[in-house]
Amino acid sequence: MLAAVAWYVGAAASAAVVLVVLGVRALLQRLYHSIPPAAPRVLAGRHDPQGCVLFRTIPAMRDKIAWVPLGDYPTPVSRMAYCDPESERRVEVYLKREDLASAKYGGNKTRTLEFQLGCVIEQCKRTGGRWAAVGGPGSNQIVASAVFAREHGVDFMGLPLGPERASLDNAMNIVSMMSLPGWQGSWKKPLLQLVPRLVRAIFFSKDVFSMPGGNNPTGALGHVGAVLELCEQIRDGVLPQPRHIFLPIGSSCTTAGIAAGIAVARALRVGFEAEVTLHGVPIHHGAEKAPPVLRWAIRKVAKDTLALLKACGGPDAIPHLDRFLATGLQLHCGYAGKYGGWTPAALAAKQTVELAEVSPGAHPKPWMCSTFSSKATAAMLDYLRTAPAAAAGPAVLWCTKSRVQPRGVPLDDVLWDGCVEELDAGARQWLAHGHISCKADYDSAAARFVKVPAPESTAE
Repeated sequence: MLAAVAWYVGAAASAAVVLVVLGVRALLQRLYHSIPPAAPRVLAGRHDPQGCVLFRTIPAMRDKIAWVPLGDYPTPVSRMAYCDPESERRVEVYLKREDLASAKYGGNKTRTLEFQLGCVIEQCKRTGGRWAAVGGPGSNQIVASAVFAREHGVDFMGLPLGPERASLDNAMNIVSMMSLPGWQGSWKKPLLQLVPRLVRAIFFSKDVFSMPGGNNPTGALGHVGAVLELCEQIRDGVLPQPRHIFLPIGSSCTTAGIAAGIAVARALRVGFEAEVTLHGVPIHHGAEKAPPVLRWAIRKVAKDTLALLKACGGPDAIPHLDRFLATGLQLHCGYAGKYGGWTPAALAAKQTVELAEVSPGAHPKPWMCSTFSSKATAAMLDYLRTAPAAAAGPAVLWCTKSRVQPRGVPLDDVLWDGCVEELDAGARQWLAHGHISCKADYDSAAARFVKVPAPESTAE
C-alpha cells in the first residue's frame, strides 16, 4: 500500500516538474517571438537611413525592417591607462563608449532598441496593443524602454520582477522607472500573484513583450551595427583592430549581436579579418554555472539574427559565425557573485577605474555599476595581467552602463510621497539596502539624475 502511494506521489511530482518546464519553455518562446521583424509602413520615410550604419552598409535592408534613430553615432572611443593593482604595471586599453550613446539614456540598450522599437511601433499600430518590458528591479532594459517609448509616443508598461540584489545603482534605476511612464507599482510581490498576471498578459492580450534584456534578433541587430561602426573607426585610424573585446553577459543580446557582427564584417570583408577574441563575463550567478547553456543561447540568437539579416538582403554570414564561435568566444566565470550585488573583485575594479586616466579628457570615466560593468572590468584586469605573450594585442572594454541616469518628472516631494512612500514594506526594505532609506538619501541621489525633457510631439 505504502509503495503504491509513493509511486503515485512520485509520478505526480514528475508530471508537475514536466509541466513547469514546458510552461517556462512556452513562456520564453512567446517572449522571444513577441517582437518579430516588421517592414516600415508607419515609419516609412520618417528617418534618414544614412544615420544607420547597417543601412549604409547593406542598402537592401532599408525597406525590409523598421528602425528609429535613438543614439548619437558613432559612439566615441576613449583610451584608459590604469595601474594594475597587483603587478603595478601601467596598462592601456581602449573603451568603446556605448555608455555615451545618447544624452537621454545611453548604454548598450540604446542600440538594442533601435530596430526593436521600430518593429514595436509598427506592431502596436496594427494591433492596438501596448509594449511591455520584463526585467529585474535594476533593469537597464526597462529604463531605456520607458525613456524611448515616451519619446516616440508608445503606450508602455515596465514589469520589474525579482530577485536581484539591492545596490545604489539598482535603486536609482527603480527611481528612474517610477519617474517615467509605465510604472506599475511595487515589484516585491509574491510570485504566485505575479505569475498569473504575467501569463495572462503575455498569452491572452494584444500587448507586445520584450525578452529580458531585449534578447531576440530585432534587439541583437543593433549590435551588429555597432561592430560595423567599429570597423569604420578602425579604417579611419581611431583605433587599431582589437585583439580582445571584453563585455558583461546579462541576457546575452549584446554578446550575440557582436559575434554576429564580426561574422558579417568578415563576410563583407570590411574588417576583423585578423584574429579576435570576444571575452564574455556572465553577471548572473545561475548563468555562470552553466556555460554550455550560455554558449548555446549566444549561438542561437546570433544565428537567428544572421538569418534575419540575410532575409533582409544581407550576406550569408552563418559559416563565418560558426568558425568564429569555435575559437573566438571565451567565457570568464566566477565574477558574478549574487546577481546585482557587489563583489570584492568588482569593487576593486571600480577603484582602479576611478584612479585611471581617460583620454580625451572631455570623456567622463565609465560608470562602474554593481551588476554589469564592474564585473566585466574585473575579468579584463585579471586576464590582461596574466595573458600569454601569444595573446598580446589591443584590448577594448565595451562600456554598456549608461552615463545618464534619467528622470521623467522632478525628483521632488511629490514623487517621494506619491510613489516611494506608498511602496510595500518589502520594496522599501530593498531600497534601504540600496542606500535609499529616507528622504535625505533620496535627495542626495537625485543630484545624479538627468532630466529627460518630454518630446514636443509624441505621435509616431
